[in-house]
Amino acid sequence: MKMAADGAMILARDVVESAENFATVEEAVGTGPFVLTRREQFVGGEFVRNLPYLDKIDTIFFQEDQQFWAAYRSDQLDLVRIPGPEVKGYLSQQGANFQPSWYAEQALTYWSSPNTTKAPFNDARVSSALKLLHDHEEHLAYLRDEANGRARNASIFSSSFEQWDLSDEEYYDLLEWKQPKDDAVKKALELLSAAGYSKNNPLKFQLHTFPRPQFQAMTELTQAQFRQLSDGVVDPEIKLNEFADLLTLLARGEFDYYNSGTNPVVIEPDAHLAALYRSNGSGNYAKWSDPRLDDMIDRQATIFDEEERKAFIKDIVKYYIETGPTTIMSTFYALSASKPTVRNFRSDSFHGPQYETVWFDA
Repeated sequence: MKMAADGAMILARDVVESAENFATVEEAVGTGPFVLTRREQFVGGEFVRNLPYLDKIDTIFFQEDQQFWAAYRSDQLDLVRIPGPEVKGYLSQQGANFQPSWYAEQALTYWSSPNTTKAPFNDARVSSALKLLHDHEEHLAYLRDEANGRARNASIFSSSFEQWDLSDEEYYDLLEWKQPKDDAVKKALELLSAAGYSKNNPLKFQLHTFPRPQFQAMTELTQAQFRQLSDGVVDPEIKLNEFADLLTLLARGEFDYYNSGTNPVVIEPDAHLAALYRSNGSGNYAKWSDPRLDDMIDRQATIFDEEERKAFIKDIVKYYIETGPTTIMSTFYALSASKPTVRNFRSDSFHGPQYETVWFDA
């Protein structure tokens, strides 16, 4: 079976044939504790009790982070993810003994990848040069200060895999993350020159992403870095695609370079590496193939001593940084706030099993 996205659901044929696009309340399918009774695109929705549980949940759509934070401050919301610029102020108000519960992001949200089946990205010199032209410190600063409040360096793992990843300090020892960027830029320009690119013959391509504020901001930052650090040798054009359209382009291999994200199957290195980095991985949209990496991914799954496996997976990380075509601009953590009437809530993605243990004091 081939699916358009790893988040796609398998439904009965008669359910699909009787629905138009699953956009209405009547077409919603599920057997969970809530029944969808109202849904308005870009407005919000309403879920009422299906089993003995919370009576009702209202959702509200906001275009900007500051809008939902203002709604929380004015008691229109009970739960909210705190925008990056508000995190320091929120923490300072909680008292000296407050221990924040940071949510480690599961998705590879800010993945940057070429299509290695398409010229010129089938030339390893080009893909390597573009990785070196990423200024990860700028990406990290944006996610920490403007978007989420906390961020860390990464290359193939999101923050949920921190125990399997290199430390921030280890990343800063590597050329791609080293500050200042002088040495990385020099090497990138040498690679681009060897591949035939210069100011008189710049590397032009489409940089795909989708129209969500943070993705656009990170992609615009990438575009500016490529242009500025290469001194005009690299000149990408941003192409915005709706998320469903972008997934189709990725699946078909009809793209140049993209900044987007993907969710791991489970928070376990083997499933993550096999799906996203193995040659035949379902999420390996770069279509990069390396038999040695495949062997390393297979081998780590056979190591039962946890400390030995962690050390070997860090070797995989270092090998991929040296040879692979993709990178992660930065990964992040998020912090949620809840009203005192919401009990037993832990900061997490706003979906998942944690809601089974939450209760609400009226």
